[in-house]
Amino acid sequence: MDTEDRGFRGILGEGEVLFRTLVENALAGVYLFQGGRMIYVNPTLEEIVGRPAEEIYHLDIFDLIHPEDREMVRQRARQRLEGKAPREAYTFRILHPRKGVRWVLLMAERVFYGGKPALLGNMIDLTEQKEAEEKYRLLVEHANEAIVVAQDGMLKFVNPKAVSMLGFTEQELTSRPFVEFIHPDDRQTVAQNYQRRLSGEDFPSVYAFRLIDRDGNIVWVEIRAVRILWEGRPATLNLFTDITERVRTEEALRERERFLGTLMSNLPGMVYRCRNDRNWTMEFASEGCLELTGYTSEDLIGNRKAALADLIHPEDRAWVWNEVQEAIHGKRPFDLVCRIRRADGEEKWVGVRGRGVLSEAGQVEAFEGFISDVSNLKRSLEETERSKALFEGLFWGSPDAIAILDRHGRILQVNPAFEELFQYGQEEAQEVFIWDLIAPPDRRAEGQENHRTVLSGCALKRDSVRKKKDGSLVEVSLTGYPIRVGDEVQGIYAIYRDITAQKQAERALRESERRYRQLMEDVPVGIYDVDVNTMRLLRGNRALCEITGYSKEELLELRVQDFVAEESMGLLKERRQKILAGEQVPEIVDFVIRTKDGQKRLVRIHSRVTHDEHGGPKVKVVLEDVTEQKRLEAQFLQAQKMEAVGRLAGGVAHDINNALTGVLGYADLILTSLRREDPLYTHVEEIKKAARRASSTIQQLLTFSRRQIIHPTLLNLNRVICDLIPMLSRLIGEDIRLETFLASELGTVKADKGQIEQILMNLAVNSRDAMPDGGTLTIETADVELDKGYVRAHGVDLEPGSYVMLTVSDTGIGMDEETRKRVFEPFFTTKAVGEGTGLGLSTVYGIVKQSRGYIWVYSEPGKGTTFKIYLPRAGGKTEEEAEPQKVPAWGSAGNETILVVEDEEPLLALVKASLERAGYRVLTATAPQAALGIAQLHSGSIHLLLTDVVLPGMNGRLLAEGIRMSRPETKVLYMSGYTENAISHHGILDPEVEFLAKPFTPEELAQKVREVLDKDQ
Repeated sequence: MDTEDRGFRGILGEGEVLFRTLVENALAGVYLFQGGRMIYVNPTLEEIVGRPAEEIYHLDIFDLIHPEDREMVRQRARQRLEGKAPREAYTFRILHPRKGVRWVLLMAERVFYGGKPALLGNMIDLTEQKEAEEKYRLLVEHANEAIVVAQDGMLKFVNPKAVSMLGFTEQELTSRPFVEFIHPDDRQTVAQNYQRRLSGEDFPSVYAFRLIDRDGNIVWVEIRAVRILWEGRPATLNLFTDITERVRTEEALRERERFLGTLMSNLPGMVYRCRNDRNWTMEFASEGCLELTGYTSEDLIGNRKAALADLIHPEDRAWVWNEVQEAIHGKRPFDLVCRIRRADGEEKWVGVRGRGVLSEAGQVEAFEGFISDVSNLKRSLEETERSKALFEGLFWGSPDAIAILDRHGRILQVNPAFEELFQYGQEEAQEVFIWDLIAPPDRRAEGQENHRTVLSGCALKRDSVRKKKDGSLVEVSLTGYPIRVGDEVQGIYAIYRDITAQKQAERALRESERRYRQLMEDVPVGIYDVDVNTMRLLRGNRALCEITGYSKEELLELRVQDFVAEESMGLLKERRQKILAGEQVPEIVDFVIRTKDGQKRLVRIHSRVTHDEHGGPKVKVVLEDVTEQKRLEAQFLQAQKMEAVGRLAGGVAHDINNALTGVLGYADLILTSLRREDPLYTHVEEIKKAARRASSTIQQLLTFSRRQIIHPTLLNLNRVICDLIPMLSRLIGEDIRLETFLASELGTVKADKGQIEQILMNLAVNSRDAMPDGGTLTIETADVELDKGYVRAHGVDLEPGSYVMLTVSDTGIGMDEETRKRVFEPFFTTKAVGEGTGLGLSTVYGIVKQSRGYIWVYSEPGKGTTFKIYLPRAGGKTEEEAEPQKVPAWGSAGNETILVVEDEEPLLALVKASLERAGYRVLTATAPQAALGIAQLHSGSIHLLLTDVVLPGMNGRLLAEGIRMSRPETKVLYMSGYTENAISHHGILDPEVEFLAKPFTPEELAQKVREVLDKDQ
């Protein structure tokens, strides 16, 4: 017997019978812990700790626990064994020899084994779950956005970014209504949106509002919110992005645009745009044109009353035309002074500045600029001073960093915003070249390009990266303008706007979108969108492809009904009609789908109805394959039902067999006192027959529940079948042909011969009843190998390996699917009332399972039935059965002393009378303690202990061990109608155990007692 069997035998010695197959195939690790040692572990626990059972049994189990957790686990185990700790699960770390530190979840139940407390529990590997939780925790804690969960008007969760954004502690944020942190002017809007979101209303989830931080400062945020379930109840998941700087920038931009509009309208001159034709037809003129020319902008635009060329003094027109054409064709600005004539005839000197505007084809299509009045020196000086003041106001007060450079790139002057951004003071900046601000590796290329562009007279605008004084980098929007002195560009006007936050937000958005797409691809459930109008899939992830067998390209060409199975088509149509009608549909529902290769799978979908940009209904779906889950649930329910019936069978067997023993015994005693011609003799015989039939039924129940005692030996099934053929032929009748196909070289199995014969007879009777008009019964044998693939594919509850297959087939009426599913249920029968007990096939099932085998049935109406039985191949040669030992007949004399222990006094009296009639001296006890007292006080020998297995307070085996401590020569014979495994392992007697099954007759009792007393003499 191997280590694993020894562990099981130890466990099964206490309490209820454990089902070996369920324990050994449990997904969780199962163990029994007592006396500081593991005394049983299942294969799953071996895999979790990375050590074989034999090693675990001899280790101090606490050595496998992480040193930091060892004392905690030891203390919990001690408290649980003492009954001082509640039954609860907890986690700790173990040391795996190959995988290192692993997290496990432990649950232990306090039980009694061998009369002493022990821990029976299970262990689950949580390492992957712990690692996943750590990843998501880091993701949330280090997110660039504030993440909060709102429920019942309170914040239930906030991440570190939310804490730093508002300056409140996590406890402060989660202990007050969230509206208290919102600007008073925005509270109503945010609260309404929150309630709409909770009610499931579909509206834009992104909008901006103001928060108030701990210092009373306004923080503008942009929120992205979705409805979720938090701890089983509706809540909202909210992501806040700080857009305070962006709002301020936008406000500054609007203010600047307003300022420039005001400035333009108040400039002492006119801003213009005109075509480059001979008339210089005006397309735009600012309001200053009226004061400058005496014409309104409406008068000049489109040459309605005058053309720009006509305003220029006749003596200046030619050279002005040439200057302008030369400048714009040379792609440089022009700046000149000439005379104009006002509408009232007055002449004025004006300064005309402008630059050409190129079309997409590179042709000059217009030019634009500014015309100012420079009529006299005084007005010119005043204008210059005013312009200088305006420039200095813009320069010193601008929120953008501004630097004035010479032609060689040396900084001449900077404004305060430049000092703040780049960390250079005014004097420090004048010692720096603009190249020093350009970040490698693009210093030379970018610097040369920028310099050439601006010195050529063109403005420059681009986004780039610049370096601060401390070496850190800042992302900027750069604008460069040329500074002209006369006709030459003498310097550069450079403006820098800090766009680091904006760029970071853009990158974060792109990264968030990338993570979202990656998450969709990596989740183990199918995700897709459906256009309800067309029923076409709009997208699908990788898991959906794996579940359905279609590629992404194929899925986008399909409609939902193309892979929904026929039995779910009605449900699909009903849901579509309700959605189109605007009605609510359940979010969770099960469907049957058909994969690309034709297989049917049961899936559970979680759906949410939304709308596309055109208002059309769209459904977002999460699809989970629950086929295997449903199959396992059905198997579990069936196992529970079979277990319940098995418990019932074992529970009633003991009492009924005790009663039947009394009926048979007293019937025999009556018969010995009657003559055969006595009329009562026949009546008593009928009582015995009825008791025998009841005993047979009880034996079938015990066989089904795998609680009967068996005597397995090495068997060749071919020999058993051949020996049984004459009986089977008589059993099935002459109108049924019996055929056998037996493998020539068949392996041996370890089983009870009587049980194998019972299997064959039960199946033969079943087949006979299925062929009322005759047919063929076929019996076959073969050696087979079942690999892991076969076991997994067919859901077979077997270990892969070598098996002997026994096949029994008939050509009868067959069974439908519903009958086939229930065929092994006890008391289920298709026969008329009174024609069958419904225990035949359930008995076969119990025998096969007790022999560690598997039975499979295939049948269709009108096509017969086939039963295939797989029994483990044992190897070795069969044992030739010895000649039965001659035992004395009923009434043979004996003179030994026998101690009989039976808690039912009528049965005890019957046994005592039967043994005394055979000549034995009989001592009796109704309880184990009384028997132990008799064994201590009796002065003579006690040759045999005859004890019931099931006794109050102590089972028969423990009683026998107690008596043998003082009387090692005493032989033991057990009797019982139901053993509760006290003297057997999985119903198989140990070699040294002698057993008499109830019910028995006085003759059978006397024969068995004599056999045991004479054994080994």
